Amino acid sequence: MAKTTTQADYQPLILSDVQTLDEYWPYIEPLLQRSVENTAQGMMETADIYHQAKAGKAYLMVFTAPTPDGPDVSLVLAMAPAIYPRGQGISIFAAGGNNLLLLHDRYWSKICGWAYMNGARFIEAEVSPAMKRIVSKMGFRQTHIQVRYDLSEQ
Repeated sequence: MAKTTTQADYQPLILSDVQTLDEYWPYIEPLLQRSVENTAQGMMETADIYHQAKAGKAYLMVFTAPTPDGPDVSLVLAMAPAIYPRGQGISIFAAGGNNLLLLHDRYWSKICGWAYMNGARFIEAEVSPAMKRIVSKMGFRQTHIQVRYDLSEQ
């Protein structure tokens, strides 16, 4: 009988080198695709996330459990430094998967500690209206509203 993966089996992993990134990319690219389609508004593709991570300009954190068929990735976060004249943070610019509660309930305090130890004093995210409702339950609050005027439609 095959073992069923439980929430307790998932562990966070930062894909910190190209070899690990390449190993996990086939599992996380489909998860990021939905985020790119819903939030990026044509400004980014999953390949862009890969290249940013490969160049060390973004961090990819996966929540994964081992299986005989390869890693089972429940959630992936794509993050980058958010640097302002008077503060530094981490920006979650894409997230994919189906278990955001795993992140919040088990690992959010550890992610916040990791971000703080790396110089961040806040975590921000650009999210769709539907995702805003979810992350507001996690303590995120709206700080501004981003609007865009498309010059290519002129």
